[in-house]
Amino acid sequence: MVNPKWLRAFLLVWLIAWGAWSLLWVAPGWTQSEVIPCALPDGRVAVISPAPDYVNERMAAGMSLAHVLAAIAAKDAPTGAVCGPPVDRATLPGRRFRDSWRKAGDAVVVDLPLARQQRASELKLELDGKIRESAARELAAADSDDLARRAAHKAHRNHLRALQAAVAAHLGAVMTPEALHAWTPAYPAPPS
Repeated sequence: MVNPKWLRAFLLVWLIAWGAWSLLWVAPGWTQSEVIPCALPDGRVAVISPAPDYVNERMAAGMSLAHVLAAIAAKDAPTGAVCGPPVDRATLPGRRFRDSWRKAGDAVVVDLPLARQQRASELKLELDGKIRESAARELAAADSDDLARRAAHKAHRNHLRALQAAVAAHLGAVMTPEALHAWTPAYPAPPS
C-alpha cells in the first residue's frame, strides 16, 4: 500500500514543478525570435521586440497571437510608423548598416546606396586622418631641413588624396552589404 504522506509530498512537488514549467512555457505558434518591423516616415525601420511574458499573459487570457502582436505594435510603434506583420529576427539584415535598413514589402533590406554613403563617410574619415598624419610628418621633415623626406611625405599625401577618388569608384561597384563591409582600400605605406 502507498503511504499517503509520501503521495501528498510527491503530488506537491509535482505540482510545484509543473507550475514552474508553465511559467517558462512559450505560447504555441509564437517563437520568441519574432519581431515587428515598422517603416518610419523618413524611410528608416524601427523594430519592436515583444516581451515574452507579456505575449504569454495575453494569450493565456484568451487573446490570439495576431491580436496580441497587433496591440503591441499599436502601443509601441513610433508616431507615424507603419508596422508590418511579424518576421523572424534571423531574416533581418546584419546590424553593420542598421541606419540603411528599409522595408521592401514585408521584408527588411539594406538600402545599398545609403550603405555606400555610410561606408564612404567612414573611409573618408580614415583617409583624412592618414592625410593629417602625413602632413604632420612633412612639417617635421621641414623643421629638420630634410628635403628628400619632406618630398616623400608630400608624395605620400598626394597618393592618399588620389585614393579618395578611387574609393568612391570602387564603392559604386560593390553589390552586397557584406562585400561593402569587408572592402578596405590598400593604403600606401608612409615613408620612413
